[in-house]
Amino acid sequence: MSTAERIASRKLYRYRKPTYPGQSRARRLIIIFLVLWVGYIFIGGRHGIIKIITLHREKARLEKREAELRGKLKELELQSKLMQKDPFYIEKVAREDFGLAKKGEIIYRMQNSK
Repeated sequence: MSTAERIASRKLYRYRKPTYPGQSRARRLIIIFLVLWVGYIFIGGRHGIIKIITLHREKARLEKREAELRGKLKELELQSKLMQKDPFYIEKVAREDFGLAKKGEIIYRMQNSK
């Protein structure tokens, strides 16, 4: 038998590193810990998905409130300009809001019947 035949007839085994008792369990535990830690960071951490979603909702709510307040501000600015320049508007506000009347006028107040 030649050298080439001996080499061919040998069973080739894959080289394995020697394992120590508990080594594979420790690796599994480390991998599980790392996966859980990374999951916590991305989902529930300070800058996680839950926090980002909460902040987006709050931003939308604040933008809606801002739009409402801008509309109210425009109404108040218009009312202020009318109060400064329009005597008929002043009279209207005095009659409706404060119940004032000119001399000789009689005010009739209607009660809502329910």
